Amino acid sequence: MTLIRHTFDAGFLVPLQTLVQNATTMKYSAIFIDFDDTLIDTIQDTQNTVEAIYTDHRLDSFFDSFEDYYENFFRPNTIAIWHLYEQGLITRDELLGQRFRNTFKHLPEIEAESIEKINKDYLARIVKATTLLPEAKDLLDYLKGKYPLYMVSNGFANMQYTKIETAGLEGYFDGVVLSDEVGISKPDRRIYEAALAMAGVPADKAIMIGDNYKTDITGAHNAGIDQIWFNPRKIEASAFEPTYMVDSLAAIQHIL
Repeated sequence: MTLIRHTFDAGFLVPLQTLVQNATTMKYSAIFIDFDDTLIDTIQDTQNTVEAIYTDHRLDSFFDSFEDYYENFFRPNTIAIWHLYEQGLITRDELLGQRFRNTFKHLPEIEAESIEKINKDYLARIVKATTLLPEAKDLLDYLKGKYPLYMVSNGFANMQYTKIETAGLEGYFDGVVLSDEVGISKPDRRIYEAALAMAGVPADKAIMIGDNYKTDITGAHNAGIDQIWFNPRKIEASAFEPTYMVDSLAAIQHIL
């Protein structure tokens, strides 16, 4: 079968007709889906939680503003250590410990004990921050009735399972594949191979839904799995064109 690649914009009728026609010839035996920023609004939840920590721990004594703290210190440091984790260069515990140590490394007046207290407070709050993205529940309701559904996430087990429950999503997944449990992070193809083994399907019978071009889409592509890139900001693909690209979760129902 020759797979036709599409970019789907919910505002246009012609692509919708094309996708519906092709959907009748495309049959998948398992759906893989990312969690953070695909189903829940992790970016906004994180910013809200960090702002609450900033206020409650009086960090305004050390920074010009919350915006200065978040954009110039917390966010870039967090992105950097997540990249190291995804490459297998640091461990889970190192990531969790370095988030605030790196953010405050230019402030020797903030003692290690205070940093540890802030980190524990953050972890206790962020695990309860599970704002569903618009249309996420509708998409899961739709998929659950048609396909076996598996979460594939770089999140940590003790946090992700709590987040799934807090978000009210525990009944949707036939299986959960976490980097923390597998010992391999996306985009490494081996985490996708673990998901295929769990689902009991070959690569050409699975499709991956995710928001991150590098970890979700490139990782699935390298494992020979079709992809649906949830790309509401309409970022240009770099290395290759995903199997499908959508700007809303609702559009996925016209593909599957």
